[in-house]
Amino acid sequence: MLTKLFLNSQSKFIISNDISVDKINHSYLISCDDVDKLNEFSKYIACMLLCESKLGDKPCFNCGMCKKIICGTHADVSVYPKGKILTVEESKLIANECFVVPIESDKKIIIINNIDLARTDSQNKLLKTLEEPPKNVVFILTCSNIEGVLPTIRSRVKIIYENLANSEDMLDDLSDQVNLKNIAELVQYSNGNLTRFNEFVANKSSLKVFDLCLDVLLNLKKSGDVLKFSYLILEEKDNLQLFFIVLTNFLGELLNVKMGKKTNFLNKEKELEIIAKEYPINALVKIIEKCGEINQRMKFNCNPTIIVDNFLLYVLEVKYLCCRI
Repeated sequence: MLTKLFLNSQSKFIISNDISVDKINHSYLISCDDVDKLNEFSKYIACMLLCESKLGDKPCFNCGMCKKIICGTHADVSVYPKGKILTVEESKLIANECFVVPIESDKKIIIINNIDLARTDSQNKLLKTLEEPPKNVVFILTCSNIEGVLPTIRSRVKIIYENLANSEDMLDDLSDQVNLKNIAELVQYSNGNLTRFNEFVANKSSLKVFDLCLDVLLNLKKSGDVLKFSYLILEEKDNLQLFFIVLTNFLGELLNVKMGKKTNFLNKEKELEIIAKEYPINALVKIIEKCGEINQRMKFNCNPTIIVDNFLLYVLEVKYLCCRI
């Protein structure tokens, strides 16, 4: 469970305050780049609203209500979509379900995860339900891209923006759940993003890609190095998108070092300080932008060899030109 992350979250702070003044909103929309964290948080918010504990702050995560919600067996808590995206049929079902009397508690909680992925017709079907739900129904919606949520829905809900997690809190929560030798390293590289952490754990080559990114930044010095690094990167062709994502993270940490901020990559501080001396801030910004462009282009059928060769030459050129200024 992500107990520490949730207890320090905006969602916990705002909804706790609503509960304390007896002004629970009928619909909450929680927005964050971290999809996996939101899917967990939506259940924890349901726990807050239905927790039976009489002692201390809610949720307790130990009462019967909390345990049932976490296990997915609470009769008054429904989670949608059942597949990847919310369908029109599910939106109709939700509208009907609102009028079913709660069985185990005094409220019905309807969770709709990734509402931003739902098609316009599916979202439109929810409008009247969200505008005038029965008094004993609370909606918890989540999204990673708030622009993907219809403005008409946004106007009917209370929006809460969540930041990415603190890496130390994330490590505390995950250490008891994930038996991994390199868990601290993976948490740091994920930059507080649980979704990315889970992707790294699932990908056995992730640590090799991290080391490769660091090697490129440390040792790409001249055009003669392009062939060597191009070969090494293309050896990981199936992880090419991961390479540019991780490289972007490294470049972001280099910006932190250049601006005198604390880096999240605590086990790579010495290497980052060495690299930072060779890359001016404007060079780092330009290379980050280029990584973003490449990740967009890779959604189409592009030649990976051309992409990698051109990128490495671009890095050398940008670093040289920016150092001359």
